[in-house]
Amino acid sequence: VVEHDQGGDENYQLSLLDLTELPVVPVGLDGLSPVVADPGHLHVLLDVTATSVVFCTNRRNDVDMDVVVRDLMTGEERVVYDAGGYVASSEVSHDEKSVAVTMISLQPSSTSIVVVDGTGTRDVTDPDEQADHHVAGWTSDDAALVLMSDHEREFHAVVRLEHDGTWTPLVEEVGHDLGASLSPDGSLMVVS
Repeated sequence: VVEHDQGGDENYQLSLLDLTELPVVPVGLDGLSPVVADPGHLHVLLDVTATSVVFCTNRRNDVDMDVVVRDLMTGEERVVYDAGGYVASSEVSHDEKSVAVTMISLQPSSTSIVVVDGTGTRDVTDPDEQADHHVAGWTSDDAALVLMSDHEREFHAVVRLEHDGTWTPLVEEVGHDLGASLSPDGSLMVVS
């Protein structure tokens, strides 16, 4: 899945690059197959699963970024978040039933995280807290999120955040920010 604009207009579109046979020369726009094509609006790639592409777009009102899951086989789209604001990133759970959305907060240098699932949208971090959170991924059983966060601390630690709001430090280093990446199945983690 390739995110691209046309002629530098910064209204990003999403297309597929077929890698069945590796190209021997650079592929231009004419060598891509459109997936999400609406040149009047912005579409930012957030995630790709085995069956879907997840993106945010301003096509509803030209301002707010909504999160959309598009089935790659049928083309059916499902808006999973449209509560306003600027979406920074998202992570789809392994069972594809929940999406963790990171929002730019109104607090200085802060983000907040909401989870969208079949029951609606709920804050998993306090949107009024001055803190910076980044989702590393879902645990292998989708029971919790793994975050890099400076919640109640000076530097980012790697923490587990349960659905009930319980914070559990996984890796901390006094005086240093930590980053984390989870394996696709959520069973392993690399910390930097």
